[in-house]
Amino acid sequence: MATTENGWTAIESGTDPRLSPFPWVTGRVLVGDVFTVLAYVARRFDAEVEAVDPASSWGWAYRVISGSGTLSNHASGTAIDLNAPRHPLGAEGTFTAAQQSAIRSILDATNPVVRWGGGAAYTRKDEMHFEINEGITPATVAEVAARITPTPDPEDDMTQLMLIQETGSAAIFITDLVTRRKVLNTSHLQVLQRRLDRWGIDSAVVEVADIKTYGPEILFA
Repeated sequence: MATTENGWTAIESGTDPRLSPFPWVTGRVLVGDVFTVLAYVARRFDAEVEAVDPASSWGWAYRVISGSGTLSNHASGTAIDLNAPRHPLGAEGTFTAAQQSAIRSILDATNPVVRWGGGAAYTRKDEMHFEINEGITPATVAEVAARITPTPDPEDDMTQLMLIQETGSAAIFITDLVTRRKVLNTSHLQVLQRRLDRWGIDSAVVEVADIKTYGPEILFA
């Protein structure tokens, strides 16, 4: 079984169910705790470093690392490239000092799981690139995922869902759920769907993949 540079299992097909659409990139990433951690990175990058353009940001790709025969971590869905044209492979100093400080803060929060392509470990800089570090086990990723997204109790979940308000259109906002709570799971969506039906709002929200995140809000469209 082929593995990528960081030791995770490579995924040959972009339609593999182990991959999930990722709202900040054109592409997918590995489901589960890796998704949670990389979503945290992308969310904070978008809010604190620079706005992410999904059209020029990438996720899963079954390919080798440029200039080598080793499978890229993109091939296991454990890496993302954010705003690739602004931060091309090999270029250094594509972020300001303030932006680099914000990136280091994100890395500190996800330590030791996430590695940045602009860090000291890279002789050839790849400042667009964030990945699950080499030698990191799923258990460690799960620990960091739990640390950055504390799980609310059911009553707290329902309190958050009560923030849903009818807007007069097919768009519903839940304020602060992204920054303070985990992404809604299937049971949450079922509750949401029942409320939308009760309000007579025509909505296509049926899966977690339908959620798009924007800073401190989740937009259901």
